[in-house]
Formats: sequence, structure tokens, C-alpha cells
Amino acid sequence: MRPQFIWHKNPQKKMQVNEDFEGNLELARIVFVGLADMYGHKQTEVMEYLDCGYDTYRNKLMNFRESWREGRRRENAGVLREYNDNTSKIYIKTGLCLNAIKYSSKSNPYLKMEQYIQV
Repeated sequence: MRPQFIWHKNPQKKMQVNEDFEGNLELARIVFVGLADMYGHKQTEVMEYLDCGYDTYRNKLMNFRESWREGRRRENAGVLREYNDNTSKIYIKTGLCLNAIKYSSKSNPYLKMEQYIQV
């Protein structure tokens, strides 16, 4: 995930991005929670790594899933690039991370994503 985001110089939290460039401090954390859940990492381990509580974790996961669904809908309608909101950013950044996973692991994470999200 590192190359896909512009990181905060002195992050107070792990995986905090530069809000001026990314638009949302929590963008990478949301994508991280979604990808970790998709690949079966334990919720408690992710919460411990990010130093967040259960409610925060669930909110990030729900945000990820809703953003993925809406991003897919926009992409299929051909209007994804017309938006510059968190939903589009989460969808695009997730795609970039999945491409990096695909390149480094030589497997196709998109098949898992379709089954996981049930688009």
C-alpha cells in the first residue's frame, strides 16, 4: 500500500495520509481494513495494529464495502472519473493496491474481491 498513498510526514496514527493531497486522513486506514478483512486477517489483529476500537473498525469496514459497491456502479456507468469524493478515491486506491498484490503475488485478487463484496 505504501506507494499508492501520500503519507503524513509525522503520522500520529499508523497509516495516516496527508490530508492536503488525499482529502481524508483516514483513506489508507479504510482501504487497509477492507483489504485485511477480504484476505481473512483477524479483526483483533487489525484493530491492534491500527490502535482502534471495535466501533471504529466496523465503521471503516462498512465505509470500504459501501465505497467499493458505489465505485463499481459508477465505473460500470462510465461516470467514475466525474466524481472526486471519498467513495471514488477509496475505489481507485483499492484497485491500485489490488494491482500491486496481483503483480507481487502473481495471483488474481479480483476474483476474491468479487466473491467477497458480492457485487
